[in-house]
Amino acid sequence: IDLDPEFSRAYAGFGFTQFFLYIADPSQAVLDEGLVAANRAIALDAADPFAYVVLMGLRMRNREPDAAIRAGKWALELNPRDSWANGILGVALVSSGHLEEGIEHLMIAGQTWGTNPQRGPSLAQLACAHLYLGRYEEAIEWAHRALSIPTTQFWANMALTAAHALLGNKEDAGLAAR
Repeated sequence: IDLDPEFSRAYAGFGFTQFFLYIADPSQAVLDEGLVAANRAIALDAADPFAYVVLMGLRMRNREPDAAIRAGKWALELNPRDSWANGILGVALVSSGHLEEGIEHLMIAGQTWGTNPQRGPSLAQLACAHLYLGRYEEAIEWAHRALSIPTTQFWANMALTAAHALLGNKEDAGLAAR
């Protein structure tokens, strides 16, 4: 940014860094710095889908699902098959109750799961979406897939525990909870 204050990708990259830094330092200042950077990236290059993906992720972290969804839809206008955009948008949609639409975007993201760092969260959100829709067997299937990725244990176990409990499988629910 200091070398070229007009280089939008530098701002998007800084915003992306803040998105992950928030895990270690969950402060509003970290999110605010990321949001300023992402918005600056978009102001410099409104045709860069990555900047919208970064903005979407930061809006989700800031508990602004409607703003995240808007940013995600802009990202997909520019690049409809972007796996990150579809994955994060799917999470935003599921989180705000748009379950079927969220599943659609998560499945599009899933076409590149082998190389997509969003694979774990996408699988866990698929489990949650099916759980919320009362599709408990499907929730269990997606939760098991998510559990193969260590970083998704919490959400996958939550969906697995709840689905087993709602099916009356108390022993399996107890195992998943442990």
